Amino acid sequence: MAGRLVLIKSVLQAMPLYLFSTLAAPKWVLKAIRDLQRNFLWGSTGRNRKWALVNWKEVCKLKTEGGLGLRDPLQSNNTMGARMWWNWLSKPHSPWARLWQAKYARGSQWHDLIRINSIAQGSPIWNAAKIHSRFIQEHSFWEIHSGTLAKLWEDSWQQLPKLENLFQMPLWQSYMQQENLIQVHQFWQQTQHQEYQIWRPANSWQRDWASETYLDLDQELTQRRIRYSNQQDKLRWDHKHKGTFTTKEAHQLRYSDTQGDQDQLWARVWLPGLWPKISTFLWLLSKRRILTWDNLIKRGFIGPSRCPNCNLHTETISHLMETCPLAKELWEKVEKCNKRTAPRGEDVTDNIRSWDKNPFKSQLLNTLWGLIPGFLYWLLWKERNSRIFNNTSRTTDALWLIYKRNIQETLAIRTWYDTDMPEAQQERDIFKEWNLDLSAFAKVITRPPRSSTSPSSWSPPACNSFKLNFDGAAKGNPGPAGFGGIIRSHTGAPLHIYYGSLGKDTNNVAEMEGLWQGICLAE
Repeated sequence: MAGRLVLIKSVLQAMPLYLFSTLAAPKWVLKAIRDLQRNFLWGSTGRNRKWALVNWKEVCKLKTEGGLGLRDPLQSNNTMGARMWWNWLSKPHSPWARLWQAKYARGSQWHDLIRINSIAQGSPIWNAAKIHSRFIQEHSFWEIHSGTLAKLWEDSWQQLPKLENLFQMPLWQSYMQQENLIQVHQFWQQTQHQEYQIWRPANSWQRDWASETYLDLDQELTQRRIRYSNQQDKLRWDHKHKGTFTTKEAHQLRYSDTQGDQDQLWARVWLPGLWPKISTFLWLLSKRRILTWDNLIKRGFIGPSRCPNCNLHTETISHLMETCPLAKELWEKVEKCNKRTAPRGEDVTDNIRSWDKNPFKSQLLNTLWGLIPGFLYWLLWKERNSRIFNNTSRTTDALWLIYKRNIQETLAIRTWYDTDMPEAQQERDIFKEWNLDLSAFAKVITRPPRSSTSPSSWSPPACNSFKLNFDGAAKGNPGPAGFGGIIRSHTGAPLHIYYGSLGKDTNNVAEMEGLWQGICLAE
């Protein structure tokens, strides 16, 4: 299944993307592609039909939200349609973009296209793109330079919320239109060239509000500092650092639950280092969808219901993985080797979720500890299937040797540093319990010293030279931002110390401001 998952992502999902970006796909085409993907994922071929163990909607969620990270064809088609609409807005000089504007938005300036709401019907591809206009509006903003394109009140700018959402003024828009006060630059004081634009006081262009509203608006605008520039305002995407449109980000914004807390269960299931087939099995196990006899009976299957690993009790997921005598023996060996008690409740999902992340000081042992539940559940499942389909069984000791070998080989293929090895005596004993011979780890090397720019590693510059150290940060990103820096001589004596506030801005802007101010002082 893990291999089929890779093929779906690299082939069945990738092949239609170009056509999705240039044509409006009919519903029957989307359904046919969806059926191909779903049947291939679960192993259905021709007349050999197999059960889909998990709902397709669940499968198409992100891995961090309990899915397999696949994209439904309809979702891909919609994402590419949104991309087409964004390209029309951000690349107005393309021949096809000029054709669309002449046909569907005649008389409109390109910078007004982001705001159009009443959109006429047109060709199928135009209709497929225009339905995403509201989505693009909600996730776009203006990067302010000259302030001649962005509207102060109704546009989002500088990656910050719209003012009309912060100040509920129903008569604002009509009033501003009457006064011809719309663009951002109209609310700046017309002064000589300065580093930052200066906002006009709110009571100088609006006299019908309460005094508290003036103060609040003035404070909000003061925090939105705009550097003086003659460049044209730029339309940017979403509130990330780059500000460029990507289909991955658009898909996540539209179809993922980004507001919800991430369940740590899925971080354990998709742990780096686990074999992909084991992670896929753990995903099914966490959803309680593996075909143990209790699940087979629910699907109308008639057959023996005893656990094949012990022939004593009815087979359920909890019994097979936790309370079966064979499972108990293996878990006891795990606890003895690691000198720790493993989570062993009846709910397998809770056990995986509550598995300690880093209980040891040694990084190697922490990695080993993280591999334990996946490999053990997988081994129990393989043994169960071997006894049913091949009529062969192995002893607990034989299974334990296989289990240890799988983990040893998984650890041995990685590169380890000497600082990852156990130092405390108890951890070294655990290392020996697993028969992890240091000589077998041929890639154990000495970790190179880390370069650091923190003040604790500061070194003076050469004689008769100066050194500038600076930094900047924003709380919330964007949020309240500030910067600071210091210039010192070769003796370490401070020559200049500077700092400042940027109002509401991003980490990148704060760091660049710290650099810029330092360069100006250096000059």
